[in-house]
Amino acid sequence: MFDSRWRVTFQYCNRIWTYSFPPTLVTFRRSDAELWARMVLNNSDPEFASLPREAVRCLSVRYEQDVFCRERATAWAALNDCGAIRNEYTRHLLGPGDTPRDDAWRSELRHVHQSYRDRVIGHGRTREEILTGLDDSPADLDLRLYTSDGGVYWNDVFADIAKAAMSEWRFTPYGVLWIDNG
Repeated sequence: MFDSRWRVTFQYCNRIWTYSFPPTLVTFRRSDAELWARMVLNNSDPEFASLPREAVRCLSVRYEQDVFCRERATAWAALNDCGAIRNEYTRHLLGPGDTPRDDAWRSELRHVHQSYRDRVIGHGRTREEILTGLDDSPADLDLRLYTSDGGVYWNDVFADIAKAAMSEWRFTPYGVLWIDNG
């Protein structure tokens, strides 16, 4: 599943506006994305509309592709565990000399990656999405136990999962993984 978007940022003096919209609204040309963002902001933000067009500088026009993929998430977690990624909050790979990339390392990486594939309980954009989509799975939780006044007390759910110490959450650029450690 892809959730891509254009992100356009404008600046006037110390004021910054950022506008995001899906690529279906305009073609894939940067100039069209900038024009679309200016038009929408002119119609929706009186402060932006009152400024002279030449005075508002376009700082950036970026096409961001959000990749949501279980296989990429498990691969990213394995690369992180094998030392190929600086830390779990960044996508930056280490340089070739920073960690050995010999056959033993590749074998370990394959083993860790397969281990994650086998132990994934759920994958989603958020922990809540994973837990609400577990119908008819062996890990199905009865969320009614945590519901009151029509809302789920997610902090209590996550605290009970952590207390059991049988699983872990892995947050990756490609989605959240719920991993079975039991």
